[in-house]
Amino acid sequence: MKLIATHKQTDFDGLASLLAAKKLHPEASILLSGQLSPEVQQYVSLHRNNFSYIEERELRIDELDQLILVDTSDPARCSNKLQDINPLETIIYDHHPNAPEAKGIVAMTGACVTLLLEEIYKQKLDIDPWERSLFALGLYSDTGSFMFESTTSRDINMLNQLFADGISLQTVNQFHSQTLTELQQHILKNLLEHYESIHHEGISFVYSVIELEEHVSNLSAIVERWVPLISGDGCIAIVKMKETVFVVARSQHDRFNVRTLMEMLGGGGHHAAAAATIKNRSLEDVTDVIVQQYKQSIKPATTVSQVMSTPVKTVTTDSTIDDVMQLSLRYGHSGFPVVDEEYIRGMISVRDANKARHHGLGHAPVKGHMTENVITMTADAALEEAETLIIHHDIGRLPIIEDDRLVGILTRSDLLQSLYTNKPAEKKSDEIVQLPSSVHHDLESLGNLADDFGVHIYLVGGIVRDLLLERPNDDIDIVVEGDAVLFAEFVGRSWQKEVIVHESFQTAKVKVSDDMTIDLATTRAEYYDHPSALPQVIRTHLKEDMYRRDFTINAMAISLNRDSFMKLIDPFGGKRDLEKQVIRPLHNLSFIEDPTRILRGLRFESRFGFRLTREAERFATDAKSAIPKLSVERIRQEWGKITEEKSYCRIVKRLDELDVLSAFFTGASYSTNVANIYTCLANDKLDEHPFFTLYPLYIHHVSSLQFIAKTKEEKRITKELIELHHLDVQSIQTYGAWHEKTHHLQNSSLLLFDCTTSLPLSLKDYVTKREHLELLLQAEELIQLGIEKGPEISRRLLQLECKQLDYPSITKEEAIVFIKKISL
Repeated sequence: MKLIATHKQTDFDGLASLLAAKKLHPEASILLSGQLSPEVQQYVSLHRNNFSYIEERELRIDELDQLILVDTSDPARCSNKLQDINPLETIIYDHHPNAPEAKGIVAMTGACVTLLLEEIYKQKLDIDPWERSLFALGLYSDTGSFMFESTTSRDINMLNQLFADGISLQTVNQFHSQTLTELQQHILKNLLEHYESIHHEGISFVYSVIELEEHVSNLSAIVERWVPLISGDGCIAIVKMKETVFVVARSQHDRFNVRTLMEMLGGGGHHAAAAATIKNRSLEDVTDVIVQQYKQSIKPATTVSQVMSTPVKTVTTDSTIDDVMQLSLRYGHSGFPVVDEEYIRGMISVRDANKARHHGLGHAPVKGHMTENVITMTADAALEEAETLIIHHDIGRLPIIEDDRLVGILTRSDLLQSLYTNKPAEKKSDEIVQLPSSVHHDLESLGNLADDFGVHIYLVGGIVRDLLLERPNDDIDIVVEGDAVLFAEFVGRSWQKEVIVHESFQTAKVKVSDDMTIDLATTRAEYYDHPSALPQVIRTHLKEDMYRRDFTINAMAISLNRDSFMKLIDPFGGKRDLEKQVIRPLHNLSFIEDPTRILRGLRFESRFGFRLTREAERFATDAKSAIPKLSVERIRQEWGKITEEKSYCRIVKRLDELDVLSAFFTGASYSTNVANIYTCLANDKLDEHPFFTLYPLYIHHVSSLQFIAKTKEEKRITKELIELHHLDVQSIQTYGAWHEKTHHLQNSSLLLFDCTTSLPLSLKDYVTKREHLELLLQAEELIQLGIEKGPEISRRLLQLECKQLDYPSITKEEAIVFIKKISL
């Protein structure tokens, strides 16, 4: 016998999961045991003819060989008869954590029926209309109408699928929104009027203790009505009915895990919704357990020190209003703390500074315009407390102090970043990244040294991106929140390894082995005095260091310290953009500040098969006016990297599509045959020289190549190409004629020209022939024939070379006759 069972207090998710499991295991029987909630009982009574089931009294344990559990993983919660059962096989479909390993599907979703529906749709099984409505009812019920924190995108996807196929919302509303009975309303009134409040580390919840003479069903529905009426992060109802204590708990905060608290009482459930049924214990005893043990269910608070920005950009009391405005333009901040020897004296907003300058007070000191009554907070305070202060006082930045000294600042942006990236469905920064075993040990050891030295270190840049893409990358770049040079020297002493220091750049290299070097740099920020300028560098913290980078996919970090080893830090959504395969700049002015980022973005497009976002494409086109301010050297440096990509021709086309090709390379233009030209260059290995790959873009304006040619060789090639373009090439019909015109030109010039021009004969063949040409006569022999020494000898030898190229079979005797003839 195969049996499908769920927990005794069967709710709509449990019932829906039973029916869904039946579709996946049609040979199994459904067990309905225990106390059904009133609305579920009504539903079953109404739909009794739609499905069959057995009750607990009909269960034959000795015939059982397979048990299929849904919405639970504990057989004892399904039936008293299953407490000590050990069937031959157990299959579990459960969305609760800590389920034992077994066949089936266990995953964290808002509703268990989601897991079964995914499998039903995967197997393309038919679903009747009444079944779809029941499944939707299960989804609505166990996700709190999709408002519980445990709700996932998978639940919503399944509801969308059911909606598309057709459900009865009338049925959902009828059974999901039940009216409370008079007795249930009385209990709700007691819950609202008689409760105690508990506060701990920024979390507050209420609990109420009630004793009843009679049994009241569906306590969870009463608590659901209680939740929106309380002021706090959760609530717990402790209700004794006859000899049994029922506890129902709800949480509205991700730090308050009521499941943990209910498990202490022998119950279970979700992070946000859990319950317990306790027999043979007093109401006081159960209440004492909750009051004394609740702290274990509250996750330690994120402290202000974990989120705040440091070091802080400040101004002094003697700074001027103009100073504030200049700093605002440089860093993009909307206000600054005013300090005097690290002691905070006030706050000055850019808005107030702007007003002062408008009235001609740009020269005035800040102290006359700052706000003196500053709201502050300590670094060890819970983030929730800081949130309350920011909202209550409507302030954009909260200075953080220790021993009355300014140590950091918490902005609205910092707060929102923390709130939204720490939600369960968005927890990017908790992801653990797997390192290649070849470097795992060294980086783990480095993280331990960072703890010993008292700094935080992070793996950053391209290696993080490539780890997530599972691509090889040997460039180990690490940033240090602190002094990278001092830390590198500490590492060198600890590992007894060579350290190369670049003090002026605050960087260092630790040579671990012949094959491995670790680059260490102090976290730094960059600002630009004007578009296309080289950046000015200042020391800062990790977030600003990441913000200075080019694209979100390159602005991720991996923590290497012991307590957070290998955790991904992704403040700008880089992993999301990797998954979407898009290239997104970090801010709107990114291409204006440094237009070479456009070239880098297109290079990443080519390498990864990604695409600039539409917004990024618009930013690139809008940055056209800033591009000419770049130096040729910087453009050429980036171009060299582009030509290392396999499909660099595609990058050229994208530059043209974005209308920035001629901005980077004055006089350059894209033509439809460029791809063929690049193929020709590759065949002749001419594309190994970055300068040569620019020539196809200048075939219509070859003289413009002079503006980007830098080396002596490049200038000579440019001059020769200009000369070739002035030839009447269609009139040159033989190799000898070509030799007469171009014998003095380099092979590279001729091969480049051959790839871009339609000619009567192949210059590649001509180059090969002249390289292997062996003259039949030498200069001494021409002198013996009476040719005067000097330029005439060279002229005659050239004529002989031309003759031999046109008539390769000519003999030495015929060559002598030829020389004598042309000398007459």
